[in-house]
Amino acid sequence: MDLVARERRKYERMWAVPNYSKTSPGEMIAPVAFSEMGMAAGDGLLDFGCGQCKAVDWFRKQGVLAVGIDLVPLREDVVEASLWDLPEVTATWGFSADVMEHIPPEKVDDVLAGIRRSTTRGAFLQIATRPDRMGRLIGETLHLTVQPRGWWVEQLRRHWSTVRVGESATDWQFWAACT
Repeated sequence: MDLVARERRKYERMWAVPNYSKTSPGEMIAPVAFSEMGMAAGDGLLDFGCGQCKAVDWFRKQGVLAVGIDLVPLREDVVEASLWDLPEVTATWGFSADVMEHIPPEKVDDVLAGIRRSTTRGAFLQIATRPDRMGRLIGETLHLTVQPRGWWVEQLRRHWSTVRVGESATDWQFWAACT
């Protein structure tokens, strides 16, 4: 089974676990992204790894033209795609919350390059830096690229000239605003 099929199957199984969908990191951090990036009504936004689209819905309520992209589309209005093989889509802003750590290490650079290519002004990414706790419910590891904040910042700086780092509500996550 190829990597995309394997990851898709894993997340189909994970989304079937009720506890996995109880919280949405994207929805919680969306107001910070909106403010930090200087987003405005009418701006376009791509949510890379949108999950249930709770952040997409929040951005839409602010007047942002938000589109979700995910390997496992949980709604009909989501673009189904692997983040390391994105379709030709563009928007003003990119957004990704608690997704990059799920990317296989050998695909991190491809994902960041795709996000950079797909956005005209910048991207806001929240990244976890510790192993996951939910994957054990299906006998899988979800956080495939567990690296410290400095490692992630170095990866981001390969694609964006400006990377601003902020603290999240926890000591094991951080966000980066890339322009």
